[in-house]
Amino acid sequence: MSALLPVQEVVDADGTRVRLGTRLGQGGEGAIYELDGQPGIVAKIFHRPLPEQRAQKIRAMVASRTPALEKLTAWPLGLLLLPSGQPIGVKMPRVVGHRDIHQLYSPKSRRAAFPRADWRFLVRVSANLARAFATVHAEGAVIADVNHGGILVGADARVRLIDCDSFQITAGGRCFPCDVGVPMFTPPELQDRSLTGVIRSENHDNFGLAVMIFLVLFMGRHPFAGRYLGEGDMPIELAIKEHRFAYGRDHDFAAMEQPPGTPPLAIVSPPVAELFERAFAMSAARGGRPAAVEWIDALETLSGDLVQCPVGIAHWHFAGLPGCPWCRIEAGTGVPLFSMAISDATASLFDLHAFWQQVTAIEHPGPAPSVAAQASKPRLSPVARRLLLRRSWHGTIALLLAAIPAGLSFSVDLPPLGRGFFFLAAVVFYVLLRLILRATVDISPFVVRADECRQLWESTLAEWEAKAGPGRFDDKRRELEKLKDWWDEAAGQPQQRARIEAAIRRAFDDLQQIAGQIQFARMSLRENAEATYQLLLQTQLDLAAVQKKR
Repeated sequence: MSALLPVQEVVDADGTRVRLGTRLGQGGEGAIYELDGQPGIVAKIFHRPLPEQRAQKIRAMVASRTPALEKLTAWPLGLLLLPSGQPIGVKMPRVVGHRDIHQLYSPKSRRAAFPRADWRFLVRVSANLARAFATVHAEGAVIADVNHGGILVGADARVRLIDCDSFQITAGGRCFPCDVGVPMFTPPELQDRSLTGVIRSENHDNFGLAVMIFLVLFMGRHPFAGRYLGEGDMPIELAIKEHRFAYGRDHDFAAMEQPPGTPPLAIVSPPVAELFERAFAMSAARGGRPAAVEWIDALETLSGDLVQCPVGIAHWHFAGLPGCPWCRIEAGTGVPLFSMAISDATASLFDLHAFWQQVTAIEHPGPAPSVAAQASKPRLSPVARRLLLRRSWHGTIALLLAAIPAGLSFSVDLPPLGRGFFFLAAVVFYVLLRLILRATVDISPFVVRADECRQLWESTLAEWEAKAGPGRFDDKRRELEKLKDWWDEAAGQPQQRARIEAAIRRAFDDLQQIAGQIQFARMSLRENAEATYQLLLQTQLDLAAVQKKR
């Protein structure tokens, strides 16, 4: 939509007529023009004349301009009028040598727009962004409509806020609100609400600031964009409203997982990670979000705790990490995150011979210790002892019952043949009773239990050998040996050597972790493995006992 009248000339606040020059850009509200004779100033000309309330807001902003605001923002310099006297635009400083902050997000746009930007640069930009927010808040204003279209970044990592005429300000006891907002930067308590007339607070800004810092530091990933573990879709706006921070310590409760191939929250220092947790916590709507000044302190401290990855491909990371997270992500995705321009001098910095001493210094874990060697002689279980005790009475019971027909042969006067018959009947009766009593003994539970314990032991032993044995260590060591050979073959190829070096360092980190995992497995799994083997011996003893001399 264009203005009611063709605008070629505007009137400054002092009545001076100024001609509009080249149009530099256009947005939803209006277009940006150069001003003839004023090279450091531009004019934002709205599509339609401004209502009186908006004109009053701009006059109030001009009156509240301070040196601190001028340094970090494109604060309004004056109201511009049509020759008829209707307010039509605002005069602002021209920001040159800066690019939109969203060009820092993705690796491709970052390498094109900021070819020298590494993670140190991103941390500095984040700190400077927080500094700009803190300055605006200190002057009593609220940014309100936080979005990446209103933030510019210079090659020196300095940040300037633009489109300041949309800020919420208070002047003369009157609040001039901002009626718009971008959902992905809008806090949960304001999602799905009309923002017209809503009075924003610094706490609302603090949510948008945390999201913006996360986008910068985490390669353009939104903190609420992840894999939803529930049913249906989970758009970012709904995830924000329902406090589903995909990278936080409560992500399981939020039923969210961070996307594959993305850096974990641990890439930042613990204090910075805690600021993200606070900013996106459910209780933060009541005023608990970190203020901009807190971000400044934490990010400046993080900047001082960064170390360079010896790979030599612009990788800098928090010193508290066990290894370079960017090497791992690049290896997994195949996408270079930062500039891959590598000089011969940079590639020659890596001393493989010296580094290999660290590899050989990692002690081989040796074979998995035998858990059977510590087994003690088992004892019969109470169940088996009771069965054997009951079975031991079978002969006595059968003998006593068989004595009845034998006794009858003496209680009556019988010929020898009849007495012999009773004795024969007693023997047959005894044998039958033993067979009947034996049939009442069921040893199948012992057979089943022994078989179950054997299978359990086989699976436990397999796990023990896999986790406590040296197999994974040997595989990774062989991988390192192969990479070492490749390194030697790539002499005179700095780019190829840089990639091989990155793989060597990743494999070295993996080797260290595997060695630690093996030792941990030997401590954590040994007790269970020994108990399982002891149980196997006990069930085998029970089965052998109940099967013996039946």
